[in-house]
Amino acid sequence: SGAEARTAESCAAALQQLLTRALAEWRGLALAVRPRVLWVAAHYLELPGLLDETWAVLLGCLEELLLRGGKAEGDARARQLAASAWDGLLLKKWAMPQLSNLGRDKSGAQTTFDAAAASALVEVPEYRSDGLQVGLTVLQYLAWVVQASIAASSTAAAAAATGPGSGSAANGAAAAAAAAA
Repeated sequence: SGAEARTAESCAAALQQLLTRALAEWRGLALAVRPRVLWVAAHYLELPGLLDETWAVLLGCLEELLLRGGKAEGDARARQLAASAWDGLLLKKWAMPQLSNLGRDKSGAQTTFDAAAASALVEVPEYRSDGLQVGLTVLQYLAWVVQASIAASSTAAAAAATGPGSGSAANGAAAAAAAAA
């Protein structure tokens, strides 16, 4: 019915706005969610046939994920913790001394296992790996989208050039357009 169609259109428009906003605020997203946001945006954003702002933002996020993902600009603390962990500094000193010698370092200061550093040691490379895998998948998908758009445009141009009277050319163009979609 008409009300259901309007509701569906409203939801679709809200989804488009949400995805566009997520891409625009890319650097504010957590490293763990960036690959998924990019994948969802690439598959569900309405991408026009011509390069526009939506394409530019999407391709900018893809470029950052593929080419600059190793730098992890948005999470300096995770990089710092991972570097600390790589240096073998998985113990941190407590400010308050405890009564026992258990868990004391060579200087006698109380220490505890630094779970955040250990976690960063494992998670940051995993984020990079996930980002590269998803980025390459999105790149492949967008290449297909561009190829299908070019094929559809070429088919439409060929059909228009042959005119409405040539049935076999029109049938061939329709078959090519259906194969491209």
